[in-house]
Parts: sequence; structure tokens; C-alpha cells
Amino acid sequence: MTIDKTIADSLSSDAALPNGMRHCYVGVSFSGALLAGGTAYAMDVVSGVLVAMGSLVGLLNLWTIDRTVRTLLSGVLQVPWVVVSVVKYLALLFGAYLLLQRGDVPLLPVVAGYAALPLGIVLGQLGQPLSVPTETES
Repeated sequence: MTIDKTIADSLSSDAALPNGMRHCYVGVSFSGALLAGGTAYAMDVVSGVLVAMGSLVGLLNLWTIDRTVRTLLSGVLQVPWVVVSVVKYLALLFGAYLLLQRGDVPLLPVVAGYAALPLGIVLGQLGQPLSVPTETES
């Protein structure tokens, strides 16, 4: 069995979530909760809720990117996930545009919450062993 076949088999299964991604989801969730709680404690509850909303957008962004990449790497082009990915990016841009234009919502707490995405990915990967697939000879 080749490495490519093994990777394609593991990516095509929806139930099998790679451990690295599981750690990323936990890291993003944890860092989002920590940022939201810290903001609510240090500033006010409204800012904490906005940070939580930004963190949720970051977590949904990670999930959509994960699904899209796993679908594309599986070798089977499933149009719905490509469409979902494009719609997600357009919605993200349109939502940011609305926040900037209307000015009803302070943008800084939402952006701070969205920062949970890269922070959580880094935290989720700390302490994880680097796994390099090796090809066994048959």
C-alpha cells in the first residue's frame, strides 16, 4: 500500500478526524474561551461576547477549511464543499465590510476573538510529535 493511498483513505472518511486537527479544534476553542473570559473580566461583558463571537467565526473557519482541504486531497471532487468554501469566504468578507461600514459593533473585540484561530492552532500543536510517514518495502 502506498503512502498516497493511505492518506487518501484516511482523508476520505468523515468520522476519522486526524489527531492533529482534533488538537487544533480544542486549542482554538480553549484559546477563544480564554480570550473571551479575560476580555469580559478586564473590560466588559459586551466586549467578551464580541470576542466569543469572533472566536466562533474562527472555529467555523477552521472547520470549513479542514473539510474543504480533506475533500480536495481525497481526489474526489465534491462540488458542495467547494461551493461552501467560496460562500464562506464571501460571507466573511461581506460581514467584515458591514462591520466597518455601519460602525455599530466595535471591530477590535471581534478581531481579537478571531485571533483565537492562529493562537489555537499553535497551542493545539504544542507537544505533538512530528510524524513523518515512512514507506515500508513490500
